[in-house]
Amino acid sequence: MVFIVGWRGEPGIHDEPQHIYQGEVTVKLLEDMDIATFIIGKDTTDDEVKAAMEKFRAVLASGKQVAFVIRKGAISYDEKVVYKNDNTMVREEIIRHIVKVSGEDPIVSTTGKASRELFEIREANGQSHKYDFLTVGSMGHSSSIALGVASEKPQQKIWCIDGDGAMLMHMGSMALLGANKPNNMVHVIINNSAHETVGGMPTVAGQIDIVGVAKACGYPNAVKVDSFEKLDSELAAAKARNELSLIEVECSIGARDDLGRPTTTALENKQNFMDYIATL
Repeated sequence: MVFIVGWRGEPGIHDEPQHIYQGEVTVKLLEDMDIATFIIGKDTTDDEVKAAMEKFRAVLASGKQVAFVIRKGAISYDEKVVYKNDNTMVREEIIRHIVKVSGEDPIVSTTGKASRELFEIREANGQSHKYDFLTVGSMGHSSSIALGVASEKPQQKIWCIDGDGAMLMHMGSMALLGANKPNNMVHVIINNSAHETVGGMPTVAGQIDIVGVAKACGYPNAVKVDSFEKLDSELAAAKARNELSLIEVECSIGARDDLGRPTTTALENKQNFMDYIATL
């Protein structure tokens, strides 16, 4: 097997906090597993890669694995990845509607642009960030985190803003939620059928029945909406009812070009959220 490994968190290269430690041990882990490595950077020539591959052939012939470790920026692609869908609702506006109806209820938001947009919405509203747990670098885990919070605070409504790619990554979480049926939780899946944060590659979420999956897992309430009028109606109904609810929201792809990143650290975010949760 020939592995092509993107070196996220390479020492000395600025990256997201969740990549720091894995970047430090990437090459060491490969070497500890007896996987021969060759690092490719911006200045690596084609001839150098060919020479490395020739050496690798003997390793592969012996039944072992090899890996090309790719430094950030080492590979370029001249064309732009373009993915579109026919949905009309914009994710940032969807989140704005959720924030409005949730009030001071805690929100657990999925990794990537959804959390970045939630942060900016709070900034624009002049609101505290203590209400939100931004799930940094743990794609697919936001609904499980929300379940944990909902279980500990049964009298408090807990919201989870999830994405279709994250939902697919850890689909077993839906089975866990359906089996536990926390009656104080609202699970919102914003579905643009794309891994937008990391380049816009399509997911299969537009081809499956998420509402059907939720109902099969035991969610007592699950609906799909494609307009803000329907969204507002279902958000209000979910907030008022004393049962687990899922709302799948059909969403277009595309975020603002000027979308920033949270100005607080992941540690500050966690502590502020925990302090707020303790008061509920």
